[in-house]
Amino acid sequence: MNIKLVRKNNRIKTRFILNPFLWFSLVWIFVLFLHTFNFSKVYPATSQSMYAFLSFVIIASLVLAIFYHFKFLKKIDHVNIGSKPLFAAIIFCYVMLAIECIYSGSVPIISMLRGDITYLYFGVPLFSGLMFSFTMFVSIICSIKLIYGEDNKWKNFIALLLSYGRFVLIFSRAGLIFCVVITFIIFLSKLRFSFWWIPLVLAATIIFLVAFNIAGNLRMGFAWNDSSYLLEISKFDKKYYNLSGISWGIVYFDTPLGNILYNERYVTNTPDVQGLISQLLPNIISEVIYPNYDRGLTLVIPNLNVSSMFAGGYKYYGYLGMTMVYLEMVLIVLVCSWLCKKDNATLMGCSSFLVLLCAMSFFDNIFILAGYTFVLLYLIIYRLFIIKRKKYFNYNIVVLNN
Repeated sequence: MNIKLVRKNNRIKTRFILNPFLWFSLVWIFVLFLHTFNFSKVYPATSQSMYAFLSFVIIASLVLAIFYHFKFLKKIDHVNIGSKPLFAAIIFCYVMLAIECIYSGSVPIISMLRGDITYLYFGVPLFSGLMFSFTMFVSIICSIKLIYGEDNKWKNFIALLLSYGRFVLIFSRAGLIFCVVITFIIFLSKLRFSFWWIPLVLAATIIFLVAFNIAGNLRMGFAWNDSSYLLEISKFDKKYYNLSGISWGIVYFDTPLGNILYNERYVTNTPDVQGLISQLLPNIISEVIYPNYDRGLTLVIPNLNVSSMFAGGYKYYGYLGMTMVYLEMVLIVLVCSWLCKKDNATLMGCSSFLVLLCAMSFFDNIFILAGYTFVLLYLIIYRLFIIKRKKYFNYNIVVLNN
């Protein structure tokens, strides 16, 4: 009989950071609260119907967060994962990238630095999306190995940086940010929660908002501290001009809900069952079966086009459509977590990724974007592989103090 060693430094100390439903609730509470200040005058105030709907999904999600904690997270005491770096998977990712570059005739980061916009059309149809999600999956496993693995810390650190590097080379800012944030979530799960986290998180948030504001101003061709472009197009309320230094962040958080409220007040939509179905299917399927349907809403500010995960559901079936989108999210979270629960490391990877998808629900419906959600499929396959390996061993768990 084999003995598996579980060290105390492999213990998970903060579980709430891995609860997708909790973060969904917190994000939407914040978004709803933010909109009450009416920072941008182009968007209507929150309607009674929207208050009722968001109150329902927030309360339901808080209840589900409690269920998720006791059903999944409370049962995770430790993370026992091998420390062998995933260099073979990293090499595979870069070999496939070379094929994509040959097919496209360019390397996106080089094209971008040269001012050549061809990087926007980089990739092989379908194949590039699968490799995008596979690299993100590899990054998640590398993060867990680095943070919870016992040995090969430097090698796993290098492997993690290389997984990040692929997103740098294809100039995917979203992919890079996703991977870095997931690593940070996994890292926080190993720390014991302290109220010192609160001022640190607030400070980090302010630094991020200021940096985001500077980047937005520079991108629009203005001085780093000149937010006049955004203040004008968003009709930012002048009584809040003292917040102009973080106005880009405020408007970006407020815009998704604002766009739905604008459509609710000024646009009449006819219920369309096929349209609703198209918003519940992965985009690689819906774009083939329902090519004439998209989740784009009528926009009051064309440059601010994000409309939250509920946009497509609202566009084709109003509040019923939004409810269906929410129920689909709940189903995906519960089913994927259930399929991964027999291996603590895989469940941690699944939960941390789902946390980010739920937290980003205010921005877009990432649950139907195959380039991201295929990560969940890879995690499930990885879990099946781990369980298959464990069938050859019968372990006794021994907890060590160090």
